[in-house]
Amino acid sequence: MNAQAPQRRLAAIMFADVCGYSRIMGENEQRAMRILACFDEVFIRHLQQHEGRLIKRLGDGILAEFYSAVAAVQCALAVQRALAEHNAQAPPEEQFQVRIGVHLGDVLVTGGDILGDGVNVASRIEPLAEPGGICISQDVYHQVHNKMEIQAVSLGPQQLKNIQRQIEIYRVLVAAAECQSATETPAEAPSVASPAPTEENLMPTPARPRKRWPWVLAGAVGLLILLALINGLILQSHARRVQRAEQEARQWLSQQQPERARRVLETALRQTRPDTPGRGNLVQMLNTLRDEELKQQLRLRFEALVATFHQKNWEAAAQFASPESKMRLGMKNIAGRMALLGVFADVLKIKPGDFRLRELTLREDRQHAVIIPEMRVGNAWNAQQPIHWQYVENEWWVVIE
Repeated sequence: MNAQAPQRRLAAIMFADVCGYSRIMGENEQRAMRILACFDEVFIRHLQQHEGRLIKRLGDGILAEFYSAVAAVQCALAVQRALAEHNAQAPPEEQFQVRIGVHLGDVLVTGGDILGDGVNVASRIEPLAEPGGICISQDVYHQVHNKMEIQAVSLGPQQLKNIQRQIEIYRVLVAAAECQSATETPAEAPSVASPAPTEENLMPTPARPRKRWPWVLAGAVGLLILLALINGLILQSHARRVQRAEQEARQWLSQQQPERARRVLETALRQTRPDTPGRGNLVQMLNTLRDEELKQQLRLRFEALVATFHQKNWEAAAQFASPESKMRLGMKNIAGRMALLGVFADVLKIKPGDFRLRELTLREDRQHAVIIPEMRVGNAWNAQQPIHWQYVENEWWVVIE
């Protein structure tokens, strides 16, 4: 019976683990096991309430998935609130904190497990959270910020370990979310029957002090207006910073200095709020610069590969194959294929300058690209078979089928 083929789907992925668990285990194993059991009970309870799915336990950590980014963030907040209540009542030696990271991305489902770039990103986001805190990716923030009451602060684009592209990370303010969930309308006090009239209660009632609520209301309104003014001033300051950064970056680009332009853009994105007007232009400029850097790196890589063909150095040409291709086919097999291409080139009397890049397409994931070369035979340039490339460990490699 054939095993079920892996399937792809979009999911909200959550990583959570206990802070300092290795240290706790080294100090007292029994205490560490009690803490892990408590964490497991709290997490699973709220996971079920928010229709999440437990993927697996990773020592003191847990990997889970949700079909909704909103449900994932709500579950993360519920877990942190429950653990805060536990710590408020537990003795110091039984208190602990967890970090939680959430990302929305494409996953590969195989059996009961999930794999893929989305899982790797989520695992790198979680360590950025503070103890007792939550960090989410920009993709999650865009899904939840207008659907639930949360406050989040941008940490700017982050270069996560073993992730090729930078990802903007947001830190959810858990304390602010707790304050919002705790605001409730107090229940009205039960009515009490009036006592029978007596000589004492028929006496004139002393004048009551004047109500103060109008003054309190006026003060609250004034405070809100002041906060709105401060927020507006901050937003204007950030908008000016964004405008200056865009002008400075364009100036560096006009002087053919993209590295300096990229540093200006990255600094401005770290120092400004996500809702700053014009900030999207900086993100677009930065993505364009990164794409152009990857394309230029690939162009140079392609030229180096072509040079090995002209030198008929087939072993050097085989080194351009991707690590996966080398493991699957072997170096001798790949070098033989390269030599065979060289034989055809000799038959067609291809000389240096007769083989060049015609078209380069970078995929959206920025980890795959396609080059369509062209070859001159006689006086005509003809498009050749596309060459697929893969970006691994900061380098471009040829994918050989």
